[in-house]
Amino acid sequence: GAGAAAWWERTEPARQERLTRRAVALSAMVAADGGRGRWSWAGSLAAEGARGETGGGGWGSWGGSAGLRLGRGDLDLEMAWAAQGVDDPRHPLDLVRVGGLPSSLLPGPVTAHRVFEPALPAGTLLGERYQGQRASLGLPGVPLRPFWGRHRVESQGLAGEWLQLAGLELRLDLPPLPLLRLPAATLQLGAAEILDPPFEGDTHWWLGLAWRP
Repeated sequence: GAGAAAWWERTEPARQERLTRRAVALSAMVAADGGRGRWSWAGSLAAEGARGETGGGGWGSWGGSAGLRLGRGDLDLEMAWAAQGVDDPRHPLDLVRVGGLPSSLLPGPVTAHRVFEPALPAGTLLGERYQGQRASLGLPGVPLRPFWGRHRVESQGLAGEWLQLAGLELRLDLPPLPLLRLPAATLQLGAAEILDPPFEGDTHWWLGLAWRP
């Protein structure tokens, strides 16, 4: 599928003058799945691009991702790769920001250039370029999924070190509750340990709920 979006915001960063930001974005995604006997697979490719303006200065951004799921019975392995970039960022708000839980309450300008990673606080990594990989394993009869991931950003032409993490997570897709007038939701909870400096050994827990359309 394909989609288009546009957003505009006026914000007042701390101790700075009022700032106007706007952008137009295009996105596309393809997905396929199949299987044979007890084996199954599913894959997806996605790409997006945007042109925007912050405080009168123009910038451009792009992103791409790929996902693959391999399963046999109740056992499955999920792998994902993602990359993003921002050309000519005009303000720190234009940079790629890594960390935090997804939220259905945040508007488009806030989530633009965000890489959600529940195991890291929002804004742990900032840069003009981003790369990330993630893998998780689903085990029969075990609701928690072990996972591993790593993230890296590039700032002013210098690539940072990879920041790896590993942990356990639980994701539940909850159905809508018409009697209570509640939409469908996704519940996420988990814990992870960071494996690389400067946060090596830190453990983070999270619990989040996001509404789904």
